[in-house]
Amino acid sequence: MSGVLRINGNVVDAEEFAYDGCHKIYLIFTAEDRAAMLGHGYGEGTSSILPASELARVWEQTCFLRFISRADLRGPDLVPQGYDWEPIISWTPH
Repeated sequence: MSGVLRINGNVVDAEEFAYDGCHKIYLIFTAEDRAAMLGHGYGEGTSSILPASELARVWEQTCFLRFISRADLRGPDLVPQGYDWEPIISWTPH
């Protein structure tokens, strides 16, 4: 599904994300990111790789330790663990 992912009003061009089934969310921007997440076991068992369109729904189901990082771990977390504000995550389909 084509659309625009926003986190706190900022457009995020990730197509997918890796999710551990509890609190770890890693945004996947490249084929290399995806390969790395598969290499770390995402997509097996309770962890998964999901389309960016599912991020807002998954965020609401995560436990209180939740965070959103880039899969390559470059730069600061998009939503750090232990944040003291409520992030706004949205998906707007095209």
